[in-house]
Amino acid sequence: MVVQNMKKADVLFSYDNIFIENILELQHMKIYQICELALMKNEDIPDHKQFCDEITYIVSGEGLIYSDGVLQKVSSGCIHFISKNTTHKIVALSEQNLRYICVGFEANEINGELSEIMTALHRNKSLFLEDSGDIRIFFEFLINELYSNLNYRNMMIETYMKQILCFIYRNHEYNKIKYFNPETNSNVYGKTIYKILKYIESNIMDITDVKSIAKQLSYSEYYISHLFKEKIGITIKEYIRQRKVVMAKEFLNSGKVSISEIAYRLNYDSSQSLSKMFKKQTGISLTEYQKKITKI
Repeated sequence: MVVQNMKKADVLFSYDNIFIENILELQHMKIYQICELALMKNEDIPDHKQFCDEITYIVSGEGLIYSDGVLQKVSSGCIHFISKNTTHKIVALSEQNLRYICVGFEANEINGELSEIMTALHRNKSLFLEDSGDIRIFFEFLINELYSNLNYRNMMIETYMKQILCFIYRNHEYNKIKYFNPETNSNVYGKTIYKILKYIESNIMDITDVKSIAKQLSYSEYYISHLFKEKIGITIKEYIRQRKVVMAKEFLNSGKVSISEIAYRLNYDSSQSLSKMFKKQTGISLTEYQKKITKI
């Protein structure tokens, strides 16, 4: 979880919300930490023992995760669930930076479905899973909710956490059972959504409209717009704006890029256009966010 005395040079950027002294108390769980972090090439988070359960989602890059001495190579879309009191270490490989989202938590529901899920997950000290395209967006929603500080934030954070845990449980159980799943329309739709999400992630800096995505993926604009809204619950345009916000925060967190340069890199006509979108999405302006992270 929280590692003391880590050299600042070890990370490209880091944004943490740490609730150690004043734990984020939700209805059915406690949140100790939510963090985004990008390790630079060959750098690492040293060995440390978990004092709570933790979920790590690899956003991009490649790395190695050690859990009680067991080594696993990880890359984009990999999910790692680790139980309390397990020792682990994270290392970025030499080829590229390793970016990931990490949540430290403890479920406190004694009975009920969440309790059943956690009992199943705790049968293993460490689980490595691959995202089929279902889980990633909930991590993005979770991070956006954390940054927003809007009304009912805690309720939304717990809702997304429960969905993430449910998907991890299903992924683990279904893979373990290895049941036959024939090609169905819903499965095809799931693959299409995953292709769209993957394309957006790889090209977020250059994307300006839905039409360009449809053209590159050989679908009609109407088809992917309708399918995305139906399956994800928000429009592609809204999702692109959310991803642009995440990228803008990464640039600001690095402390190396000006707001005007960020607007240029994210294909906005001006810093004013980017700032307007950013405030609409997060509730605060780019300059306010910049001041906030300089105090951390």
